Amino acid sequence: MDSPPNLDTVYQAVCSLYNNTNPAEPGKASLWLGELQKSLCLALADLVLQMQSWQKPIVDLINRFGTSTANLWPLLEILTVLPEEASSRSLSWITVHAIPLEAIPSSDVIAYALQVLSNHMAGSQLHETATDCICVILQTLGEDTNRINNSASAIAQAQLQQVQLCIFTSVMNLEQPYHLSVAHEDMEKSINYCRIFTELAETFLELMVAGSEATEGGEQFYATQILDLVLTCVGHHDYELGLVEEGGGGEEFADFRNRVSDLIKDVVFVVGSSHCFRQMFSSLTGGPGPQGQAVHTPTWDSTEAALFVMQAVAKNILPEENDVVPKVVEAILHLPENTHIAVRYTSILLLGELCEWIDRHPQSLEPVLNFLLACLNQKGLGTAASGALLSICTACPLHMSSHFSGLLQIARSLDNFPISNDAAIGLLKGVSIILARLPHEEITTAMRELCCFQASSLWALLTDSIPIERGTKTDPVIWLDRLAAIFKHTNPQIPNPIDEPNIDEPNIDEPNIDESNKPHPCQSVVVEMWPVLSNVCEKYQRDVRVMERCCRCIRFAVRCVGKYSAHLLEPIVKQIVPLYTVHQHSCFLYLGSILVDEYATDSECVWNLVNMLQAFIGPTFALLEQEDGLKNHPDTVDDLFRLCASLDHRDANSSVMKFFYDLLHSGRSYKDRSDYTIRRQLVQNIMQEKGQTLVIKLLHASVFELSSYMLSDVADVIIELTRNDTDLMSKWLREAILTMPLQNAGGAPTATCEQFTEFHNTVTRSETPKTVTHALRNFARLYR
Repeated sequence: MDSPPNLDTVYQAVCSLYNNTNPAEPGKASLWLGELQKSLCLALADLVLQMQSWQKPIVDLINRFGTSTANLWPLLEILTVLPEEASSRSLSWITVHAIPLEAIPSSDVIAYALQVLSNHMAGSQLHETATDCICVILQTLGEDTNRINNSASAIAQAQLQQVQLCIFTSVMNLEQPYHLSVAHEDMEKSINYCRIFTELAETFLELMVAGSEATEGGEQFYATQILDLVLTCVGHHDYELGLVEEGGGGEEFADFRNRVSDLIKDVVFVVGSSHCFRQMFSSLTGGPGPQGQAVHTPTWDSTEAALFVMQAVAKNILPEENDVVPKVVEAILHLPENTHIAVRYTSILLLGELCEWIDRHPQSLEPVLNFLLACLNQKGLGTAASGALLSICTACPLHMSSHFSGLLQIARSLDNFPISNDAAIGLLKGVSIILARLPHEEITTAMRELCCFQASSLWALLTDSIPIERGTKTDPVIWLDRLAAIFKHTNPQIPNPIDEPNIDEPNIDEPNIDESNKPHPCQSVVVEMWPVLSNVCEKYQRDVRVMERCCRCIRFAVRCVGKYSAHLLEPIVKQIVPLYTVHQHSCFLYLGSILVDEYATDSECVWNLVNMLQAFIGPTFALLEQEDGLKNHPDTVDDLFRLCASLDHRDANSSVMKFFYDLLHSGRSYKDRSDYTIRRQLVQNIMQEKGQTLVIKLLHASVFELSSYMLSDVADVIIELTRNDTDLMSKWLREAILTMPLQNAGGAPTATCEQFTEFHNTVTRSETPKTVTHALRNFARLYR
């Protein structure tokens, strides 16, 4: 920079970096601020720290700049950033290769760092600094190993090997100080040693692999001793040095565990899930091994490992199993208080995976719920307990209905549990699933109470003008996400208000006239929540993150009650159109497409939808016509096309379904015409070749793609398929059902075997499209 910028320019750049909705502007601001950071005061502070020959930098700076009022500001800035830079971990001479690699073995500083680490009684801050130093050396050594090994310099490679051996020996000598830190229960130093040992293993990983392959006679390569050192840390009694809970800094380890779990699920069919489960339980109880050998009392880590394998295969255990699983559940429910937290954590996960077994054994439900509720209050176990509760709510909705009052109490106390917001949302999802199973006359009151917990917190933020701090109770996103979870997962089984009962062919699935005229049990709650959401839109209209979450919440509210919320269309449109005109948040376009999905078939709603589209078009085109407009606003492009596609989606779907219907119908109509036999044969040939594919595509489209109002067109085709060949259609539908996933995107179970069978029987025995439409709609709800 030629001259220092004024302070207002810097403020504008910072605001643009964090608040500008144009994707191009934050990038420009970041580059400009990066250049600014390299100039002026920060660079001088770093020079002071790096330049050893500058004996009295502080005195010199004060003498140079302290006499002029104009220079006081940069002087104060230098004196402010200097101590910050002095303690910065990123300012390392080794990282920038100020110290050559080959000089490390003879460096007095490195020797002193190792001396500090050898003394388990060293001060905590000095011990951590020495740890940082050695870890940086190991990281740099790993980078230089790849570079030097790829070079042809024999001298450089020899020097590298000398440094590797020196570092390896020095770190291996820290095993005894590590044990002393454990004996003195000095957790901070134990963690420091574990960091060094892990970093050493990472640095020598490729060397271990290559060296082990190169040794003759099966001799162990020297660097493989590192693995023993790392395993020593895994045996530590504290959870923080053993297994790390996901989200607590152990993301890489959590990913590794997930991959192991997937691998177990892939290969367990070789020995059988039941046999594997039994063998793991045997190893826990000290029973004989697979070859009859004695098994010693397991340590906590081997116990946790066995439970981990059991939870990976638990979903494959038959729900009717009455030999081993009851003993496992009983043992988990009576774990001693002093049981290692990792064992308790994985035991809770195992209970969640046994949710289908619990559904078949309802006598176990109450003690399991009491156990999980107790775990919710314990730090480190709350997340696992909330996940297990969600699994049980999903798998046992009928049995859980009688426990709804207890679930509601949990929902009231969410913020008292030591759990993450994601876990809290998971609990609300489970509560909402059970809420939907209550009698209709009870749903309204219960849902109102559940929503009011979240809405009251939103109102407080709206009225008190509290600044947003992300991830805390002052963040409206927290409460919007919770409301959205309630709307999304409260799906009571209700009749379709636009369908009339078939009085000629009564069916138990068809509602009577009185039922079809009843209001949706969630309708009044959604109406009551609208003023809260409307005010959120108004207050936080500039914050794209909050707007996206608010639109998502409105979207699920609309989906929850469907056409019963048609009277809210006009106020929603009046709210989002002016906001989009000013701010062009693409989430408003997406919400507009949802409104089209839900209300396009209602003639009274069409005018509002058309006006909404026309109001959106002008600001959108103005935005996209800017320089690089299409490139800089991909979300706007995507959401605009979804909105436009929604308008024509039904017509397109109807045209396709009419084609299939006409094709199938032509194979059995006009029997008196001379070409009937030929037409019949042609249709049969086509169906033999493409029928199975057609049924699979129709089922997947009905569940995952099409809106509920489009299912009647699909039902026409299915009825025609059945009338052409009932037995063949039954076979095709059975095969299509087998292609459906057993879990939804969130990992929760979808349909049970009984629900699959009921759906198949209903469709294949139906004689009217209306019955098939209801069956498709109910089946699709299991996946949404």
